[in-house]
Order: sequence, then C-alpha cells, then structure tokens
Amino acid sequence: MGKLSGKTALVTGSTSGIELGLARGFATAAANLVLNGFGDAGEIEALRSELDTASEGTVNYDGVDMKKPDEIEAMVKGAVARHSAVDILVNNAGVQIVSPIDEFPIDGWDRIIAINMNSALHTARAALPGMKAKGWGRIINIASAHGLCHGKAQNRGNDQNRGAGSRRGWDHQQHHLPRLRVDAASRGLDSGYGESARHYRRPGQARCAACRPMDEEVCDGQAIVRCRE
Repeated sequence: MGKLSGKTALVTGSTSGIELGLARGFATAAANLVLNGFGDAGEIEALRSELDTASEGTVNYDGVDMKKPDEIEAMVKGAVARHSAVDILVNNAGVQIVSPIDEFPIDGWDRIIAINMNSALHTARAALPGMKAKGWGRIINIASAHGLCHGKAQNRGNDQNRGAGSRRGWDHQQHHLPRLRVDAASRGLDSGYGESARHYRRPGQARCAACRPMDEEVCDGQAIVRCRE
C-alpha cells in the first residue's frame, strides 16, 4: 500500500513538464489522481492509461478550460463525487506572455489573470469543503522564479500574487485548521535564470510574502520554497 493510498490529488496543468513529474509522483504513491491540461487527446489518454496501470489508485483526466469558473467547479465536484474529496490540490496551470506594458495585449492579460491567479481561487473554493469535512488537506500553489526576478519585457505580478494568496491561506489554516496546509512552491530557480535568480537563494535570505523565514528543498533540480512551521 502506497504512502498516499486513499488520498486523491488534483494537479492542474499536469499533462506535461515538471507538473507531469508531480502527477507521476502522486500516482507512484498510490493516490487517486486527476490530471488536467491541454494537448493531443490520444497522447493524453495514453498517459492516463499508463499512470492508471502503474498506480494502485485510479487516474482520471479532466480537460476543463481553466479560464472558466463553472468548468473548474465541475471538475472538482466530479473528483469529489468519485473519491469523496480532493485531499491534495496542486494549483499549477499557468501561461506566460512576454511584452512591454504599453504593448501588452488586453486579451492576453485577461487570460493570464484568469488562469494564473483566478483559477487557484476557484479550485480551492471548490475543494476546501471536502478538506474541512475530512479534517485534512493540502493545497500547493506553484508559481515561478519570475515572481522574484524577470527580464525587461516580463511582467511578474501574477506569480507574486499567487504566492501571496498562499501565504494568506497558510495564516488562516495555522489559526483555524491545523491539519490543512497551504504551501507555495517557486519553480525555475535552478533552471538557468542566472545571477538574478541565484541572488534570492543566498543562505538565510529566502522570505515568504509575509517576510517570514522559509526553508528550501530541491526536487529534480527545482527549488521548492515553503514556510517554516
């Protein structure tokens, strides 16, 4: 029996990249898993089937549009209907558009805000009742190294705000829901962003949105930054 047997994890934006690695980890640990993301339908089904075969849990795929709150709510409710709750929620879905502010496409900005920020609220809002009912839950909000450092034409506000939202969730759970944990992870700090990124990783200098000390772990070359308990 795996470490997460009986638990259900929902990972948004998990059909490729680092987040697919996270999803594989949950499947290996025997959690029920809900994949989400865009891509070739045949390739996604092959991936789902592969993980489902290898896992003790059940692996499903839901390709909802993360810009649409009603579809997000339906995805979470579907997972709850199948497994009684979403125990582990990983808010990872995100897009990036690189442009100077005075040339930034308005529809692109709205898309970034909807997917990178608002979707994390909608998933958490739908998943929290089940977590509260079970008295246990984990929410992981994944941002980017661009929340700490960025190029001349890059906007970093959405990454910072996702981290700040996680901080507020952490403060709430610490006082009111001691078995519900909310963390923020910043990917990319070890992925070639150069001196500007490494500057933020000097010993003892990592800080969360509330300027409290944070610990770092490295998983597959990615820095995972979490608030100390």
